[in-house]
Amino acid sequence: MKNQRPAVVVDFDGTITTTDSSESLARRFAADGWETVHREYLAGRFGMRTWHRRMAPLLQATEDEMLEYLLPGLEMRPHFAAFCRYATGNGLRLVVCSDGLGFYLAPFLRAQGLDLELRANVFSSGQVLHPHGHPTCLVCGNCKAETVKELHRQYGRVVFIGDGFNDRFGSSHADAVLPLSGARLERHCLEHGLPHWAWRDFQDVQHWLEREVRYSGPRPLCPHP
Repeated sequence: MKNQRPAVVVDFDGTITTTDSSESLARRFAADGWETVHREYLAGRFGMRTWHRRMAPLLQATEDEMLEYLLPGLEMRPHFAAFCRYATGNGLRLVVCSDGLGFYLAPFLRAQGLDLELRANVFSSGQVLHPHGHPTCLVCGNCKAETVKELHRQYGRVVFIGDGFNDRFGSSHADAVLPLSGARLERHCLEHGLPHWAWRDFQDVQHWLEREVRYSGPRPLCPHP
């Protein structure tokens, strides 16, 4: 029998944090040419896996140097820690799923006192490895859609929380989609008439989940409270 409570998949950059860490590191440490790579990515000419392949060799710093620069200024979105305590305290499987450079997730979360399940890329020796990538689709480095489908098989229902255009892949397989208000994922949902519920901070998300888990029976998630 599947777990009657939903699993929760949450993006990292721009969702848990207020900025995109990989972009910040590229702006600070990448050699000339990074702007072209990033501009072409934003224009939709290729996905994150190609962004990693082209951007990683341009980064002219060690992991320690990049962490020393990044972590002091990296901000967690309001109420995320309380949301995590609520989720884990109520038996919800919470998975942080990131398609960024990867190496900064665990140090940042540990500094906030959080020990969470992570699915992320691996930065090693000037390249990005994709242990959670799709075997045939090479658009993303970390296939959030596969994570959502895997959790759906185990739990029956999956909530997806994100902000970016890349998050459309994972959200397309979720039972409920919660995009950050005003972000690209919300615009994508609006443009395509997709059911969703937008939020401004993780207190909003927690309140939404509280309404859902009060009823533990097997039913579809409703994205509109």
